[in-house]
Amino acid sequence: MKHISSIGLLAIVLLCGCATTRVVPPPHENAHTFLEDNLRYGVDVDSISEYSFSKIILKNGEIRTQTEQEQKTFNKWGNLVYNESRMTFQTNDTIDFTIHRWRTNTYNDLGQIVRAEEHDSEDGLCTSVDYTYTKRGLLETEVETYHPNCVPTTTKHTYDRYNNEVCTEYLEADSVLLRITYKYNRRGQLVEESSFRGADGALTRRTTNTYNRHGDVVKTATLETLGQEGVIVNPGWPEEDDIRKHLNRDTWGKNRPPVKPIKLDTIETVYSYKSKGVLAEKRSRYSAWGGDWYTAEQQEYHNNGNLAKKTTWSNYRTKDGSRVPWVGIYNEQGLIVEEYHYSTKEKALRIATRKEYNDQGEEVLRMDYDSKGTLRTKTTTTYNSNGKVVEKWAWGHNGKVSAHEEHTYVGDVWMESKIYYDTTRLKQHNFKTAEGENFIVYDKNGNVKNNSVFVKTPNLEWYRSYQGEGTDDLRNELRRDIFR
Repeated sequence: MKHISSIGLLAIVLLCGCATTRVVPPPHENAHTFLEDNLRYGVDVDSISEYSFSKIILKNGEIRTQTEQEQKTFNKWGNLVYNESRMTFQTNDTIDFTIHRWRTNTYNDLGQIVRAEEHDSEDGLCTSVDYTYTKRGLLETEVETYHPNCVPTTTKHTYDRYNNEVCTEYLEADSVLLRITYKYNRRGQLVEESSFRGADGALTRRTTNTYNRHGDVVKTATLETLGQEGVIVNPGWPEEDDIRKHLNRDTWGKNRPPVKPIKLDTIETVYSYKSKGVLAEKRSRYSAWGGDWYTAEQQEYHNNGNLAKKTTWSNYRTKDGSRVPWVGIYNEQGLIVEEYHYSTKEKALRIATRKEYNDQGEEVLRMDYDSKGTLRTKTTTTYNSNGKVVEKWAWGHNGKVSAHEEHTYVGDVWMESKIYYDTTRLKQHNFKTAEGENFIVYDKNGNVKNNSVFVKTPNLEWYRSYQGEGTDDLRNELRRDIFR
């Protein structure tokens, strides 16, 4: 279902002599603006330089290394404008091969991307995407060319006066591969979405939604392409490999696969509500499977409105048609305290998980059971006054401790963690020093397997990992410089 959201701005429309209101959704969000995760360093970052190194020793004694250098440059909006990377693979002292790639992005005065280019010196690949926008600033076209010798593919977006997208077309040159249309009610909610195959315009999928007076969906009906074993398959969407087969300008359009007939099946889902927006039951069925309700979900609530019980089941997973339910019991905080699964072999509900919480809603006890209801594992967790985990114990089915954790803080600041295989044997020791954070990993015999150091400042991050106790056998390294 296409998700439609709103920003609270009401458009007043006079229709049939009565006043109706309709919510205007926000402008179309361009998913290709290339906003980087590096924005966590702040929008004042001009560029970031990264270096990484990794080494493995093969069984024959050869040393294989991989080195990568990457440079990223950002504009005033924090969008990526240039990204260059060079990867080198080496065995002993011989360079096996090098990969050199770079990407450039161009933006308009509104900060919207208008062109993206990707280059690869290894095979000469140059992929480009050009973007255009409507007068309202909504994404209108995306024209992608995988290579200068390839036929471009285009995505076109059409909108109504309320900024709802009403049509999306996927084209190869001037040939339509797929067309999707959307219809909305006066509230701006999606009431119909239809997909049509470009080869012959045949309907490949259609979904209709019905709403109650509160705006809650009460019924969804879908015509879907049905697979050989009752599995719903992709309804005519152009597959990546199929598109690339026809991109070359010399062969495009000459070897089209035959158009296969489309068989559609009806999928129906209905919803009922306890009150406005509070779901009570949901049921679904396929007409090809006899029209029976094959899945269902029921919900019950506490007096405070929080979920008290949820039951889901299905009657098509077992050969004899027995339902396979899942039941969850929740406390008054709305947190799950008991979980039951259906045991197919025993044909009965069995406890699967039991949990307990403190007054702050933090999990303090968890018990997991097998299909026969026998306790398999038990975990307890203790917190400090700031809600931080200070200790955790885990026991196996034999009652023996299988894991133990201890964490130390100064206020909210983490200082040290010790993780044990059992009660005494250290598995991992993490601690903070004036220089940075240290991570030491031990094997079950108490020998150091790995020793790592991590340092982070506002303008620098680096990480090094060594094999064994010493600092001579460097296995991994990462350095990130942030320039402002």
